[in-house]
Amino acid sequence: MLAIGLSVAAYGFAPRSARETEGDPEPRFSRILTTIARSKYSIHDLSRSTGEGGDNLARFNMPLELGMAAAFRFEREGSGRQRHQWLALVPEGYAYQRFISDLAGFDPARHDSSVPSMIREVSASRTI
Repeated sequence: MLAIGLSVAAYGFAPRSARETEGDPEPRFSRILTTIARSKYSIHDLSRSTGEGGDNLARFNMPLELGMAAAFRFEREGSGRQRHQWLALVPEGYAYQRFISDLAGFDPARHDSSVPSMIREVSASRTI
């Protein structure tokens, strides 16, 4: 996550996060939705898709946030506002297609979870 934020800052953008509004009485979901709505770009790292802990549960916050961003992209097409652009980062290979196959056709950026590969994919993005 830090590599993504530093890459974004290196291009002169201000990285945003739900953490910046912690303590706000607004529910986290609403804060994230508002932040994405106010942003022209967003980056969503879907590489943490495996289960964790004794229950082997995966976290789906990033796919949910990507869904929000995608909705704003299409909502803005007819509104006259500038279109929201998003970048999805996925683990190398095609394992992501097993849990989010609807990304087919969007050509997500693949990285190997190393800092250099994450910086490379964010820097090479047509989004930024």
